[in-house]
Amino acid sequence: MGRKKSKRQKEEIKRFGEKLLTLRILHGLTQIGLAQQLGYSSHSHIVSLEKGQKPPTLETVLNIARLFNVTTDVLLKDELELETSDADESVGRTPRSGRIPGAQQTERTDKQDCNKHDNRE
Repeated sequence: MGRKKSKRQKEEIKRFGEKLLTLRILHGLTQIGLAQQLGYSSHSHIVSLEKGQKPPTLETVLNIARLFNVTTDVLLKDELELETSDADESVGRTPRSGRIPGAQQTERTDKQDCNKHDNRE
């Protein structure tokens, strides 16, 4: 069985989701568009992250930081606020490849998105 998350861990996961939502909206991306740029075949994982229902994997945090041109510290540390100047205004426009650099496209189902560890390189 999985370990129960502490109240602090739950708050940190929720705060990450709030920051992700802010960045996504700031850059004019839909949940579907963000999922596609991160290499997910469905937006359900993005929904879970934004609602603070699931913790992000390290790879997901790195890919989000690259996509929005922010540091992982800004995404992960509660005490660091997300400032609109932290985010590159050019983000949200789909790169020529249709995905962020370094993210590998993988086919995933909703169940895989939420229940399995992210194994992309």
